[in-house]
Amino acid sequence: MVTYRTHSIEFNRQVVQEFLSGETLHGLAKRHELPRNLIRIWVQKYEAGSFDEDVAAADTMQTYEARIAALERLVGRQALEIEFLKGALKSAPRPRSGTTSVLGWTAPDGIVMCQNEVVEDLKQGRPSVDKLIRIGMDTSKSVFQLHGVNEAEQPVLRKKLQRSQVLAFFAQLPPLKVGMEACGAAHYWARELHALGHEVVLLPPQYVKPYVKRGKSDAADAEAICEVMSGRTCVLCRSGAPKTRERRC
Repeated sequence: MVTYRTHSIEFNRQVVQEFLSGETLHGLAKRHELPRNLIRIWVQKYEAGSFDEDVAAADTMQTYEARIAALERLVGRQALEIEFLKGALKSAPRPRSGTTSVLGWTAPDGIVMCQNEVVEDLKQGRPSVDKLIRIGMDTSKSVFQLHGVNEAEQPVLRKKLQRSQVLAFFAQLPPLKVGMEACGAAHYWARELHALGHEVVLLPPQYVKPYVKRGKSDAADAEAICEVMSGRTCVLCRSGAPKTRERRC
């Protein structure tokens, strides 16, 4: 059986340098147990500068091999992690029916989620707020902030609307109570919402301010308006049919 030996670039260079320093071809072949023709080929490559190309190719190959090994280790770890997560998913308890789930996250028992947009809105093209009984609306800016609660006085709606979206949004809701701070524009929105069947309550700003629970913001103002309308704290409200343009004049 014939066996083949492989030699590193450094070894080849060493043999060539020994030959060029004066050692005979016969002596080198005998000491290193190499064929003399092979030594001649190495000398020719050295004189032609081919050894430098071989060194560069060897370095590139070593770099690629190290990178491949690192990627194989990474893939192996990720494969193990995937198998672990699959096993954990199989053994995990399934969510109970009726719990709130948004974007794959299931709310624990006793927690009512508030979100600006819900998946059901996108599917049906209407707000998923069937249990709403009251909405506080802050109209101080071009974007209106809404805060709505259900019969249990739990917040189920926090939403921002452009002015052009307000009437279309409320047209899809069943009749409910809508509160706003009394101001010049509030009467216009009160008339429009009243025409859609909603009960409109205009609140003096001085009665809303004490119920702002956190820093001044549109969301905090809308929540405070909704709180004042609850009946537990409302002491001076104006409800019913809003003023028409003729009555205001």
